[in-house]
Amino acid sequence: MARKTISRNISYDDEKRLYYVNMDYGKNERGKRVKTAKTYKTRSAAVEALRIFEADKVRQRLVPPSPDTVRSFGLYWLDYEKADLRVTTRYAYSVTLNNHIIPYLGEKQLQKVKREDIYKYFAHLSKDKCLCSNTIRKHYDLLCAIFQSAEQSEKIYVSPMKGVRAPKSEPYENMVYNTGQIIDLLRAAEGAQIELAVQLAIYLGLRRGEICGLRWENIDLFGRTVRIVDNRTMAGAKVASS
Repeated sequence: MARKTISRNISYDDEKRLYYVNMDYGKNERGKRVKTAKTYKTRSAAVEALRIFEADKVRQRLVPPSPDTVRSFGLYWLDYEKADLRVTTRYAYSVTLNNHIIPYLGEKQLQKVKREDIYKYFAHLSKDKCLCSNTIRKHYDLLCAIFQSAEQSEKIYVSPMKGVRAPKSEPYENMVYNTGQIIDLLRAAEGAQIELAVQLAIYLGLRRGEICGLRWENIDLFGRTVRIVDNRTMAGAKVASS
């Protein structure tokens, strides 16, 4: 191999006609120097790549070391930066964070989370937890929000979510009852405590939360109208209204 140095950290192989850029990341925790080499077809591309790499190294050093873990920053983000979330949204985030993200990534130092850690986490959700791609996409969105906040707070230099492909969402298939099934449902609910709720859902198309949120002041028996004002649902063991 006829490789010769043409400038600091750049060499040229005249047989392969490639420029080699030596990228020195410094020493790791064990004191061992970490280096990689990348190839480019033109000298200008090699010079630009080295310039960007060295500029990024300088900028990374401006981010002070932080003891924050995924657990500590994730809980801070949810409790303080997102304190004004709707109760149901907050509950959903809390379940995802505490039941999935923290058990898998929680003790990892925030500044040391890499893209490969994220991809391994998604594989874990798919294989071990058997979650569908639509659910995993919600985990992706939540992680993007948390790490974006960490980047904006200068806890990390760059979010590990940048460049991570979003899980593909499965097309939603809307399932509706046919006429026969609706008749069977009305008959099954006849005389039961939920009979009125079933009728409201079928005849008016109301959703569960809208039915539970109905009050007498929202109903005009003489004018034969119903005003949908409140929505009541469950956030864990708590009743939430909106």
